[in-house]
Amino acid sequence: MAHPHPPIKPAPSDKVYIQGHSQAVVDAHSRRTAQTCAAYLLPHLKPSHKVLDVGCGPGSITTTLAPFVPEGHVTGVDYSPDVIAHAERLAAPSGVANVSFQTADAFALPFADGTFDVVHAHQVVQHVADPVGLLREMRRVAKPDGGIVAVREGDAHIWFPDESEQGPGRKLGVWFALWMRMARDQGTEPMTGRRLKRLGMKAAFAAQDINVQAGSSFFQQESLVQWCETWARRVTESEFASRALDGNYTTREELENLAKAWREFAQLDDAWYNNTQGEAIFTRRD
Repeated sequence: MAHPHPPIKPAPSDKVYIQGHSQAVVDAHSRRTAQTCAAYLLPHLKPSHKVLDVGCGPGSITTTLAPFVPEGHVTGVDYSPDVIAHAERLAAPSGVANVSFQTADAFALPFADGTFDVVHAHQVVQHVADPVGLLREMRRVAKPDGGIVAVREGDAHIWFPDESEQGPGRKLGVWFALWMRMARDQGTEPMTGRRLKRLGMKAAFAAQDINVQAGSSFFQQESLVQWCETWARRVTESEFASRALDGNYTTREELENLAKAWREFAQLDDAWYNNTQGEAIFTRRD
């Protein structure tokens, strides 16, 4: 049960990732690949393209994008020096030569205007308080007259058994409400996928140069167990947990109960979990 007094609302910050970079988060993000998380972008890539991966985290998407541009190069940037170091360690055994990483502020990218053919971000826009500003900066470093800004952002989560039944699915509803409240209190919007076209238009892309679609991340069997274990660890070990407790949103006991519910949900024979994604290709023409 949450504390009776109102939570402390942290000041919005465009450099604060609500999940943080705990081992639980990094482990989960390290399983991401270009094929699973950027399939919508792959048909747009050409062998000679220069690609920037903004908010690259541990770099698994960055590194797996590189083979799609064998004559080009992929640069991954993130604000966390620790996670950039992890990305470099993760990339080294792959033997991929046309990838590099550096620490950078996504709102002040250290590149000249029009440097990249493709500027990509996966699950980044939803975590900043100024999404339009971020898209404008990504647009700036994309090449004029055809450069691409590509983003994939989360939206609705749907699971079953859900809140309509007794059991762990109902507890997942408590987790979801907690996450929504914490994220919106810090000025960010988890349901960003559906807003991508509007955000792109505000960021100076013409409506006719925006292609949006919906994708999804569906979890079942082994992937469901991994997904649930990731969240069980996040709600007790990550910066999410620290912020929830420091902001008086909930108690340690409740976080432990949520972790238990995630693990129990993974064991249900009829468990079903889907995360809807918004996917957008913005084309710069000027």
